Amino acid sequence: MPRVVSPPAPLPSPPPTHTLAPTTLKLLVVDDVEANRDMLGRRLQRKGYDVALADSGEAALELIATTDIALVLLDIMMPGMGGIETLKRIRQTYSQEQLPVIMATAKDASEDVVEALELGANDYITKPIDLPVALARIQSHLKTREASAMARQQLLASTIAAAPKPSFWDKHFRLVEVISQHAFGQIAIAQDLQDPEKPQRIIHTYRLDTNSPEILNAVEALFLTEMATLKQLPPHPQCLPVLSFLQDGEVFHVVHDYLKGTVLSKELEAQASINPRMACKFADELLTIVEVLHQADFVHTHPHPDCFLQPSEKGKKLVLIDYGVIPRILSKLSLQYPQYKQLLLEQGDSVAPEMSFGTFKPETDQYVIGKLFMQALQQSDPGANPQLAELHEATLQIFAKMCQFNIQERYPTLYDANRAVRNHWHQLWKVELSHKLEQPR
Repeated sequence: MPRVVSPPAPLPSPPPTHTLAPTTLKLLVVDDVEANRDMLGRRLQRKGYDVALADSGEAALELIATTDIALVLLDIMMPGMGGIETLKRIRQTYSQEQLPVIMATAKDASEDVVEALELGANDYITKPIDLPVALARIQSHLKTREASAMARQQLLASTIAAAPKPSFWDKHFRLVEVISQHAFGQIAIAQDLQDPEKPQRIIHTYRLDTNSPEILNAVEALFLTEMATLKQLPPHPQCLPVLSFLQDGEVFHVVHDYLKGTVLSKELEAQASINPRMACKFADELLTIVEVLHQADFVHTHPHPDCFLQPSEKGKKLVLIDYGVIPRILSKLSLQYPQYKQLLLEQGDSVAPEMSFGTFKPETDQYVIGKLFMQALQQSDPGANPQLAELHEATLQIFAKMCQFNIQERYPTLYDANRAVRNHWHQLWKVELSHKLEQPR
């Protein structure tokens, strides 16, 4: 395990004079040289900041995952996982607004600085560190972070204020057809009774048995936060936007525009069997859509086939119609309420294992897709052709890597997973085409 150095002993200091209260914020100093990190840690503590120290990129990532870090001071030159690679890993999960990163570098390392800024570093300072300059930049980025957090809170407040008042289902919509069902609700087509020009909608209905007002309040708060987040997502032709939402007691409804089509799970069920090329084709489409969400710093957590609709219109690509609201809510509830952790565990391998511990990251989105197609291929016949049988096994290995139990053993990013799938799909297509041409007519 990487060594995590304990914070230096606090030193007496006069009350801080910063605009933000430093004692409420924890800074992380990452440097492989013990003298450097201890000295900077103590100097920052004298200014009133709470400081954590790490001696490697691995130790820094571990601390960030388990501690509320407000800002990272990251040395570029370190053995093992260097500062650039550590920055890449941080930006897979946290945006610049969520977790500012200031790189510490030698004065002559301009190329490293340029690369770090392109990869999402907020700023840089040069060694030996000029403390007044460092403090000014730390304070500036903490203020930006606080302003971003306040903006998100305001958006959440406006979303709550704009939410329709609770109303019974039949006062707004009339059920036409249920197109998909799951353990916590359903997706249905419904007639909109209040908009005659667009009479049909797609409605998600969710129900969680809360058993107490306290848990219901927690679910309500998480649901409203989810809706505020979804409203921030930029529009995309393959992602069906949220129009509105309703709450009726313990039942929650999310409303989308109507799109004629068939959920992907039914399309897959209609296939007699799935060969490696088909599996890679479908996986490529799913990964491409989910990657759009990752570009907006959004993790789906459970992109199963019922989340996607194949439009009836010829030539149209798959469309995401379910954003994984309930799995994310359940995962967050599992941190405080054991029954929800147990509920996630009971779902077996249909959900990524880290979800039951209140954790989900971009790598989580690989899990369900990899598990789906690995299981489908295990039930298919690779055939007698040795080359095709070998490619069948290679396809299984790609999907098996996507759904490893240990999240660190999956592909580093969804882009890497999709590239592996897409490259393999082209290889399969060429081999199958060559095999067909060799067969006698």
